[in-house]
Amino acid sequence: MSQLRSGEESAFDEERGLIAGIVGMAPLLIVYELLQVSGVGARCSSELFATSILQPLGAWEALARGVLISLLLLFAALTCSRAGCPLVPLMGRQALRGALYAFLLSPALIVLMVLLGHSVSSEALGAAPHGTQVLLAVSGAAWEELVFRVGFYGLLYLVARRLALFTGISERLAPLFGEAVGLLGSAAIFAAAHLELVSGWLGRGGEEFSAPAFIFRFGAGILLGVLFRWRGPGVSAWSHGLFNLSLAVGWTPAVLVN
Repeated sequence: MSQLRSGEESAFDEERGLIAGIVGMAPLLIVYELLQVSGVGARCSSELFATSILQPLGAWEALARGVLISLLLLFAALTCSRAGCPLVPLMGRQALRGALYAFLLSPALIVLMVLLGHSVSSEALGAAPHGTQVLLAVSGAAWEELVFRVGFYGLLYLVARRLALFTGISERLAPLFGEAVGLLGSAAIFAAAHLELVSGWLGRGGEEFSAPAFIFRFGAGILLGVLFRWRGPGVSAWSHGLFNLSLAVGWTPAVLVN
């Protein structure tokens, strides 16, 4: 029985890891790249931030980004294959889990929006009820999870944990301190990234500060952060993307639409 439990925990850890998460979100990343190739004319601010190092390449930037993404996906696929994990079932499980948690998280996010008096513009909902903008909202979630959860959450966790150990906090409590800093810090950065003050320098534009909107995104960042740590980046990317889908196509309670 102990061997069975050990095997189950090992499989769970592999499926929530970064490599499995990249394989799981591969369809989202591929769709995003196809949209860019098709000339959709819009890019996710998190992708712009993550790939800003490529901007000096000018006209070659898109090609370089495509090559790097292809290499990343190929590496993740080969790693999973060598570990004996079939790729298609893995992607399917990640997407289905993401859909399940999107369904479960949506009521919490909707209640939070109602409590804060935060609403979605009816003009915004009507501007892109289908097509490439909807696909961009869904697929761009993969980049947001890579930047805010994998990147900022992971970095803040490592720094905070090491700082806690340096100051004499016990090895048992240091990881908890790191988790708290990573979760709250990445959620705050996620919320701030939607503001013009932060994202304007990327050329993507943003919103004027609104306390309800900021608190809502902070809360959403916490929920996605918990999901990321529990189920991995692939599941959180799908859950994030499918919630974006519900907003983009207007699957939104009337009380939330102004």
